[in-house]
Amino acid sequence: MNASNGNLRVLIVDDSSEDRALYRRLMTQDASKSYEFIECDQGEDGLDLFRRHQPDCVLLDYSLPDIDGLEFLDRLKSDSPESFLPVVMLTGQGNEKVAVEAMKCGAQDYLTKGLLTLEGLRVAIENAIGRVALQRKARELESVKSDFLSTASHELRTPLTIIREFVSLVRDGVAGSITVQQTECLDSALQNCDRLSKLINDILDLRRIEAGDPGLRRTRVELQLILDNCRRDFLPQCEKKRQVLEVSYPTELPPVLCDSYRMIQVVVNLVGNAHKFTPEGGRIVVTASTLGDTGEFVQVQIRDTGPGISREFQGRIFEKFTQIGRQHGPGAMGTGLGLSIAKNIITMHGGQIAVESTPGSGSTFTVTIPAYSEAREAIAFLEDHLLAATAANTKSIVIVIGLDAGSPLEEVERFTHELLRRRGDATLLVKSEALLLVIAETEERNETAICSRIVRAIQSKYPITGVSATLNVIEPMAVQLDRLRNQLQSSGRVVSTPDRPAMSDVY
Repeated sequence: MNASNGNLRVLIVDDSSEDRALYRRLMTQDASKSYEFIECDQGEDGLDLFRRHQPDCVLLDYSLPDIDGLEFLDRLKSDSPESFLPVVMLTGQGNEKVAVEAMKCGAQDYLTKGLLTLEGLRVAIENAIGRVALQRKARELESVKSDFLSTASHELRTPLTIIREFVSLVRDGVAGSITVQQTECLDSALQNCDRLSKLINDILDLRRIEAGDPGLRRTRVELQLILDNCRRDFLPQCEKKRQVLEVSYPTELPPVLCDSYRMIQVVVNLVGNAHKFTPEGGRIVVTASTLGDTGEFVQVQIRDTGPGISREFQGRIFEKFTQIGRQHGPGAMGTGLGLSIAKNIITMHGGQIAVESTPGSGSTFTVTIPAYSEAREAIAFLEDHLLAATAANTKSIVIVIGLDAGSPLEEVERFTHELLRRRGDATLLVKSEALLLVIAETEERNETAICSRIVRAIQSKYPITGVSATLNVIEPMAVQLDRLRNQLQSSGRVVSTPDRPAMSDVY
């Protein structure tokens, strides 16, 4: 409710004066509420009024002279992606498809004008305001919980490390001889230290991902090595449970574009779950294959012969703190974070993760990630570094340098890398296009000086065919990445941007 006067402030966006009058008349008949009305007949005006007055609720006509209601919602959401919209959509004719699209775009309710009543309008407004309040409260509680878990995890990590170290010293006999029974007790203590350490690491990982800084560094990776190493690491555990662990892939399996550490984390989580929930004598099969006719994606599947996952659980299995629930009571349980982390990691890689399962017949987890290409690596390089700079609130510039194809390209890259001075600085060579991408941390006032230093140093030793304008992360990242994608995917080797002067104009 608007704090200044105790009224509910309602913005009406409708090009029909008769309809606007009807809404006012119906609402003023509600003696339990006081209303303050703001009106307009154009979508653009409505957006401006919303930004200036922040109403408690919006009654939005689907069909407007300038923009339709869905575009209105989309624009409103773009202004503040994290906000919730107290919008009730209205239209002259009932249309289920429009209603579904409106709700997907952020509307809280949908009404048909011809069926409008005082009670229906009152309930729709109350529900819209109530839902937004609940959504905001849920987000606040989630933020408080995440902050608490993150802080607690950081505080627990150091004492846990110390505890484990001293338990290990006693277990290894450094502090004196111990009995067999004492050894078993200390082994149990070490196992639980490791379990708690994994939980702490999972919480911190998830917190970092949700904070917008996953720390990705995607490069060319041979997936076969990750799968073979995973088999080697899990084989002793599987043999203890008399489980068969198979890993297979074609010899021509293409490399993938991923962060190696994060991909290992995903595979270990999935194979670890399969091992945990597969009974003694069961089988775990890990396969990899190229997906599609063009081979642009690689698919990894982990199949087990465990008890399976019920259908109602499958829709929630990738949510935080959700236990897989394949068995109840004593036995294998997890933190409920591994699959959520895996899903977030794969999504950030531009891939997908899914599960198929039938109770009593085992489960199959399928991960799909992009195959490697130089063009994809260039885009990923820019995305990863600019995302990290944005999350750290640092400014970076991007310079795209065209090189002579006959130059010693790797030597030029090494030379350039030695010119960089800060931890966030990086280079990437796109050999097929003879392009060198340079990212350097900077302050806005010395952007030109840094570019000049780098480019002049390279020019003093190697031929340069062209230099792009620089981009600064003050600009919205989505905007600059779209521009860079267009640059890198164009056919020409010399890159330029139309809205800022080319570096060749500076020197």
